[in-house]
Amino acid sequence: MSFQIVTNNPQVIKEFPSCLEVEGDIEAVLRRVRDLVYEGYGLISMPLPASLKLLYSPVRSVLITSEKQEVNPVAAEIAGNSVLTLERTRGQRGPDLRHRSDYEKLDYILVQQAIAESRR
Repeated sequence: MSFQIVTNNPQVIKEFPSCLEVEGDIEAVLRRVRDLVYEGYGLISMPLPASLKLLYSPVRSVLITSEKQEVNPVAAEIAGNSVLTLERTRGQRGPDLRHRSDYEKLDYILVQQAIAESRR
């Protein structure tokens, strides 16, 4: 399956220069993913991380299809709700910048795993 990576993680950007680079935090990445899914790109990896702790990460990478298709209403709902869930869960608390390099490494590993899974 052909994919694109939407990210604000410098490690991912360095390894995959053709990715869609997003300026800003995890919320900016989720909003960009949401907009692309609304345009017809499909989700390959989930926009939100599986761990609540990772919601405080300043970086996030999401795999989407590289070509537009018919808008998938389930994917559109997931992408749209991811932004709302992030806002609701984080509340007034911002990203954990103190551990940024750790979050970057973890996100990079998760991207590699998502790519491997998408090729199965």
